[in-house]
Amino acid sequence: MDITPHRLIGLVITAVALQACAARQGGDGAQAGAEECVPVADATALGAGAAARLEGVFRLHMMGTSEGYADRSVSGTLELHAHDSSMYAMSLPGGIPVPDAFTPLYGTLDAAVEEVGGIRVGEAMSLDPTKPGVLVIEQSATSAAGKATTVTLRVGSEANRRDRVRFDGGFLALHVHEITLEGFAGSWVSGLRGADRVGYFCAFRVGEAAPSPEP
Repeated sequence: MDITPHRLIGLVITAVALQACAARQGGDGAQAGAEECVPVADATALGAGAAARLEGVFRLHMMGTSEGYADRSVSGTLELHAHDSSMYAMSLPGGIPVPDAFTPLYGTLDAAVEEVGGIRVGEAMSLDPTKPGVLVIEQSATSAAGKATTVTLRVGSEANRRDRVRFDGGFLALHVHEITLEGFAGSWVSGLRGADRVGYFCAFRVGEAAPSPEP
């Protein structure tokens, strides 16, 4: 089949358009550097079930903004798996359910969070679903303004133990403000008893998560 110059130009334009579309959908997430991570200006409304959209493998960039850590950044791999249905409901020791709170995903974070002031509470690479390195928590609350959904990634196996309730000690939490085709972004906070260190983060999707490991 002969290809005319006009048809050739059309094919080139189509290829470029498809490549751009793939990039917008996170196909080039592996190449997204820390310089592309900027604070989320305005948090978008997250609907019920939003946390499920975070399943997958991401390139995570954490930026520090606290005194002594401003302009510092750290990057690493975040991998999130779907929890078994028996682990979906969030509960206190003894099986007491936490109303309107769910833990649909869990996984690992391979990043030196201390470089931006984060506190590692236990192992961040634990894949034990009863005390994972990362636990994704989705909560809903109703107020006069309506119903709002929040999504938080809590880091550290000791902070995420299902058989224990921690009332004090160190913590590191990533609060999701925006979810897009490319990934998600928001702010993070860490400390011993309060918000000692803060910053923002971006997570660019680089692939799909492998099947959830056996417990």
